[in-house]
Amino acid sequence: MLNNRYIEFLKLYVKEFIVPDKGLAAYVILYPILNNHPDIDSYDFGCKKWLDVFRQSSEFVVVEQDNQFWVGCK
Repeated sequence: MLNNRYIEFLKLYVKEFIVPDKGLAAYVILYPILNNHPDIDSYDFGCKKWLDVFRQSSEFVVVEQDNQFWVGCK
């Protein structure tokens, strides 16, 4: 289960989005905002950290499309 701290953080810093051609209700992570979060040291580290968090969670699915990663609720 995803840590409540992550969930609360995401509620503040994500926007809803529909992944084209997949019909997946998803969220696009706002990396510039995550990058400025005190727990994240750099842009690349931030991206990898959050993608790993989502991939390890049973509540989310990660979809790669057009060289971008989309995170949706299962």
